[in-house]
Amino acid sequence: MLNSVHLFIDRAAHLLGLSADAVNKLKQFDKEHVFEIELGNGQKFKAYRIQHSNKLGSYKGGIRFHKNVNLDEMRALATLMSLKTAAVGLPMGGAKGGVAVDPQELTIDELEELSRKYVDHLHLFIGPEKDIPAPDVNTDSQIMDWMVNEYARQIEETSDSQAGAVQGVAENSKGDVHASTLTAARKTQRSDVPASSGGAAGSASRQAAAMRVARAAFTGKSLANGGSLGRNAATGRGGVIALNQLLDLIGEPKADISYAIQGFGNVGSHFAVVAQSIQPNWKLIAASDSEAAVYSSTGIDPNRLQEFKAADGRFKDYQQAKVKIINNQDMLVLDADVLVLAGLENAITTDNMRTIRAKYIVEMANGPITEEAYEYLISKGKVVLPDVIANAGGVIVSHLEWLQNKQGEHWTEAKVNKQLDTMITSAVDDMFKFAKQRKVDLKEAAFALAIKRLTG
Repeated sequence: MLNSVHLFIDRAAHLLGLSADAVNKLKQFDKEHVFEIELGNGQKFKAYRIQHSNKLGSYKGGIRFHKNVNLDEMRALATLMSLKTAAVGLPMGGAKGGVAVDPQELTIDELEELSRKYVDHLHLFIGPEKDIPAPDVNTDSQIMDWMVNEYARQIEETSDSQAGAVQGVAENSKGDVHASTLTAARKTQRSDVPASSGGAAGSASRQAAAMRVARAAFTGKSLANGGSLGRNAATGRGGVIALNQLLDLIGEPKADISYAIQGFGNVGSHFAVVAQSIQPNWKLIAASDSEAAVYSSTGIDPNRLQEFKAADGRFKDYQQAKVKIINNQDMLVLDADVLVLAGLENAITTDNMRTIRAKYIVEMANGPITEEAYEYLISKGKVVLPDVIANAGGVIVSHLEWLQNKQGEHWTEAKVNKQLDTMITSAVDDMFKFAKQRKVDLKEAAFALAIKRLTG
């Protein structure tokens, strides 16, 4: 995956006339945290936090819990995050984290322990002005709440007198951060919380201060813990806004658009539900999960499908009149106007690229099309709405959540959605204008705009 990201960077950098040195700097990482988490029962898991660039602002990026998490993937996703925040004009950088684990094999207590120990390893290197994690694959607001609580506990226990030494370790470390560095750093932990007076009142004050800082250090939290209205649906909503705006710019009639969604999880399901509210004439004809797909040429109700999945339903067991169960590969080749890729990376490769019939492809997942497959699809006249724009709704609303936490505010969902709409629409307009002026495809345009901002 990292190789594909670098190839796209090379294309955009060539378009901008960047030097080889500038391109190489874009491909480097500020810090790489690679460590092992051991649970109390002896289970061990490889964990990562890759911080790519903070040139535009604090590192920003999700944490995923998935059995296939690896260093190459984390590097690729961290790089994409830097490009994404730059592409949509956010004053934030890019990072990514994860643990190589199947969370379904853990008890709820083990999942909480894993989440807390992840923060325990990294608390010196994250924070409201350093690195702000968020949910990703197989992580949610509950996991973020555990992490917030653990981070608050860590900074509450840290004394102000130890701040300088540890901050020096955190800010000056380059390259891999190994266990020895972390162990040494913990001996001189830093604090983000002002010292308070002693006694019960002082303890309560310090706890409150620690929690205020911790809530601004993570996004995607529960509403009760400082989360933002609109965050849960933000990525899917942003994708619908982006597609709607792109079709307007192209001049594509939107009356009876049919679409299929590969990956009907949080992002895919919210894409469908929001699409129905914004464009009720659009028709969802198919959707898939990891095991099977549902299909109906007459259309499927997104809300009913979302409710089914929310109740832990599996598409192979779905029953509804005029809805057929098909396999996932057959779903990808349906004659839909739009194919929404909302699963994991590398959904379209050289193995299946020739079978894709949809005219428009929306990259709601990160890197769902390999570089070779992408080139083929573009040569066949397909229009690909790139991931760095299409799925940026999540990080945009994460940024808005961070602002609310910093300012001690709680905005209405209407205000959040309005700002999301404005930022996504503007990003699509900029991408489309650049692509038309330079006669390049949309992904090259989006990458070029992002790289221009990162190197400017």
